[in-house]
Amino acid sequence: MFDPIHYLRHAVRQFRRTPGFTLLTVSTLGISIGAATAVFSLVNTVLLRPLPFAQPERLVAIDTLSKPDKGNGPAVIPNDTSYPNFFDWRERAHAFDAMASWWLTNLTVGASPVRRVDGLVVSSDFFPLLGVHPALGRAFTRSEENAGNRSVILSDALWQSAFSRDPAVLGKTIQFNEETYSVVGVLPGSFQFPSAPDAQAWITPSLTMEGAYPSGKQRGWSQINVIGRLRAGTSIEQARAEMQTIQLALAAQYPDDDKKLTAVSVKPELENIVGNVQRPMRILFASVCFLLSIACANVAGLVLTRTAGRRSELAIRAAFRRGACLTLTLPSRSATMPAPAPPGAVSSGCRACWLSARPLSAWSCW
Repeated sequence: MFDPIHYLRHAVRQFRRTPGFTLLTVSTLGISIGAATAVFSLVNTVLLRPLPFAQPERLVAIDTLSKPDKGNGPAVIPNDTSYPNFFDWRERAHAFDAMASWWLTNLTVGASPVRRVDGLVVSSDFFPLLGVHPALGRAFTRSEENAGNRSVILSDALWQSAFSRDPAVLGKTIQFNEETYSVVGVLPGSFQFPSAPDAQAWITPSLTMEGAYPSGKQRGWSQINVIGRLRAGTSIEQARAEMQTIQLALAAQYPDDDKKLTAVSVKPELENIVGNVQRPMRILFASVCFLLSIACANVAGLVLTRTAGRRSELAIRAAFRRGACLTLTLPSRSATMPAPAPPGAVSSGCRACWLSARPLSAWSCW
């Protein structure tokens, strides 16, 4: 009958008998499996897991490519984009369902005490493009990008800390950088933008459209990142070709600002987030898996060597399991009395009787 407690006790006895072997095998497997698990978790998070948005394969990053400082050679240097160029892209491009801008900023919350949080300045299409719907309220409208508007969408954490999760928070005001903003929405607690995971407030670029020299109206002031959602059935190559044509037209139309900006990069958003680490991480994961296979092979060799050294012991245990116990046959009274027993025969006979009298279960260890 299978007795797991019996097998466990036997295993513990074997481990205690050979502590060096036990320590070597356990540490070898533990370190190898731990390293492989840690690297796989990293690879899964960075490379294998899709972005947490609707149809993430259609999300692309759009960057302006500029020529070197001397203006010679092709435009290959990645650069941010200006608001005027972004607005022209958004109006002229047809390969995208939507296009949005974003850039990271620091915000001071409240007046006393003041604390800093990460914020994102986003265009009105940012949340619809990602397929994210506020838990409370609404997303931004196109008119809220204009000068004079002060609208904000809060994260769930900031809603908790600043308003104690007040369900009537919509329409209330909060101060950022000594400017008063009106709350128009609250995001779900699960929302996180990978490029700015700690952002707690989202505002529109209305402030950049104000002042004597507003940065949002300077075509030569590159400050924003652009993300787009491809139309269904449109490939990245088709979108890149269209954006290239649009940017060449802008460079010809505005030579003072866009003379060096003659190309556009369109690539998957996931690739834009992880950057150039994909190949090194794949190599690292393959190396760790190879290390794990070597460790398993070494442990298997150690176990086989140890098993070969216990061949005699295992043979005896197998014999006892099959019931091949030594028995002693006693002569009948009518038989002729044998010669005197040699020294030690009595003790040997007693040991044989003791062995044969023990129950078989006492010898079974498998």
